[in-house]
Amino acid sequence: AETARRDRDFEARHPFTLVRVMETRDGNGEVRKREEIAHQHEPGRPVVDDFPDAKPKGREPLEVTLDHELLARFRFTHIGNETVNGRDTWILDFPAAGLEPPSRSIRDRVISRLAGGVWIDVADAETTRLRLELKDSVGVVGGIVGSLRRFGFSTEREQAPSGQWYTRRLEWMIEARRL
Repeated sequence: AETARRDRDFEARHPFTLVRVMETRDGNGEVRKREEIAHQHEPGRPVVDDFPDAKPKGREPLEVTLDHELLARFRFTHIGNETVNGRDTWILDFPAAGLEPPSRSIRDRVISRLAGGVWIDVADAETTRLRLELKDSVGVVGGIVGSLRRFGFSTEREQAPSGQWYTRRLEWMIEARRL
């Protein structure tokens, strides 16, 4: 709820360009279809959802709430410090949880196989970078129906002159097989 409020506040004050690129690739990694849409946002106007078909319909939602229960599934290790956009950050690394997920949902099985790193702004305790990758494939119905072979996610956030934090870049990649 707090993140949504901060996003609305940022959108009300700042103009920005939202660029979304969606690629579909064949088994050899060659691009079969590429769609790129750029949207200019002006304060006071709603942000347009240019990819309504990209959301799964009739399936389990993939949204994940970052809460104490989720964070407790990982072991974070401080591996160093780095300056990002002129600001001091702590770098935390986390291996795949390797624990049996609390439920057998695809979402929980994926989360238990994620590993990555997070960069935290020292002064504001805000996430400035996050990278995630799937360390082991996840089968759907034992791999008979399909499997999630690879998943990668990264995001970069920075602080606007107004002091608000915003997502500057977000990328994700999925490699899956379905029958």
